[in-house]
Amino acid sequence: MDPSSSVSQELELTLIEQTIFSLLLETANSFTAPFTPPILRVAGGWVRDKILRVPSDDIDVVLPINSENIRYPTTDQFAEQLNKTLSVRYASNKLKLHSPGIVEINQDKGKNVRTVTLQCEFWINSKLEVRWLDFVNFRGQDPKQDAERRDLTINSLFFNIQTNLIEDFTQKGLSDISNQIIRTPFDHCLQTFRDDPGRILRLIRISFKLSFHIHPSITSQILSNLPETLSLLSKISRERIGNEIQSILSLPSSNQISSAFTQFSTFQIFDPIFLLPSLPSFLSLYTNHSLQSLSISFLSSSLFSLQKFSSGNHNQNHNQIFFSNENDSKLRISIASFYLAFVYTSSSCHSFQASAAHLQDLEKILRQGWKLKIKTIEEILTMIQYEPEAKQLLTSFKSFDHSNRELRRKTGLWLRKVKELWREVIRIKRGSKKEEQEAEEEAEIRAMERGIEEMKLEEVWKEKSVLSGKEVMERIDEGAESGKWVGVLMDKQVNWMLENGPECDRKECEKYLREQWEAMTEEEKWGPKGRVEKKKK
Repeated sequence: MDPSSSVSQELELTLIEQTIFSLLLETANSFTAPFTPPILRVAGGWVRDKILRVPSDDIDVVLPINSENIRYPTTDQFAEQLNKTLSVRYASNKLKLHSPGIVEINQDKGKNVRTVTLQCEFWINSKLEVRWLDFVNFRGQDPKQDAERRDLTINSLFFNIQTNLIEDFTQKGLSDISNQIIRTPFDHCLQTFRDDPGRILRLIRISFKLSFHIHPSITSQILSNLPETLSLLSKISRERIGNEIQSILSLPSSNQISSAFTQFSTFQIFDPIFLLPSLPSFLSLYTNHSLQSLSISFLSSSLFSLQKFSSGNHNQNHNQIFFSNENDSKLRISIASFYLAFVYTSSSCHSFQASAAHLQDLEKILRQGWKLKIKTIEEILTMIQYEPEAKQLLTSFKSFDHSNRELRRKTGLWLRKVKELWREVIRIKRGSKKEEQEAEEEAEIRAMERGIEEMKLEEVWKEKSVLSGKEVMERIDEGAESGKWVGVLMDKQVNWMLENGPECDRKECEKYLREQWEAMTEEEKWGPKGRVEKKKK
């Protein structure tokens, strides 16, 4: 080991970590000939987080590989031996031992080394603790080569369990943590990205997760070698791209998220990440920097509003009503607001109303590009489709009047289309505004929420019709075959119910439908083919 790689820096270990490392050392020392007891190191994010005093359970144990004259146990053998150590140390506690799991190399999911995983149970102060440990071998012949092949200098640090010392084989990791710098172990970042192109996205995510600065050389090298960068991006699976972007959207701060999205634009990799090639309605938007700024502005303002609402609302019950699942809501609002800017920019008349072509292309982007679940895609498309209608309704609630039957009808029809998503749709923002405008818009949202509650429309989409379709047929024209006319009358019934409130009278409803029926022309009733007599059984 290069002595210059060791640093006399203490890590404040928890009692759980001390116990785990004690078990690992005991296991390592239990190997006898023909094996050599391995030197154990913890690598990567755990070391970084411990230095930053961030709690972490992500313990990756790195084992050396065999050389010409030295034979070390494999990761599989070490995990099995650890189970034996556990069974001996806690013989009286009747611990449950778990079989090791294997995670094979899968670059589509960012797995670049074969990993053995083991669920460990142990006792501390009469309390059962459960932790997962991962075991890998060096990437290369020794720890220095391993450190050089990792994604970032701040992730290339080792904690040597035997010596209790931090090892910095790149000579940059510790200083980069201290100076809050993100860069790759190799001076030329593309050398690192060639090993795993997904590291480009990971670099962006980690930099804004930690609020670190990306080293200027990274940006300059990416831009000066843009063709190769784009070629490397094309090798990343869409599933992994979708997972990385969703991880960015799960960051706690709206500023972190919008800054990360801006970095995609700075690297000039915005389009291949967020669009798919040859989509008719969005084809002209490639390399459109004004669109990129607009979409990020929509995203940022929506997330900031959402963050402000969540942090400012201390009523837990109300938050639970607002969000059935806060993370899912945040994901839907983020993506819907982001792509609403695409709809606006690609519309010939700069309209926010998504066309059928827009929705079709967006469905492809979210399905093929983000690899989202079908249900999530449908929800996001619904939000985009009916957002313009929501904005029109919001202005109507400025001066809310309980007796406004027309507002109740329009709002109810909109709610029946968006259903449980309605609170999310009205939180979609169209870019940042001045403080007084933001306050006015927030007041409109609160007024609409109160109005919907006072009009008892919160779950109007669940309300059953006063008269069923069968009952409508029996009362209007029992002898006619079912057809479009029944649907027309059912729609009229819904409108009547929304205008008249939740406590509707059946007789009044039937009377209203008869009046509507009698006012309709024969063409409106039956269409060009005319009335069709019901077939006798």
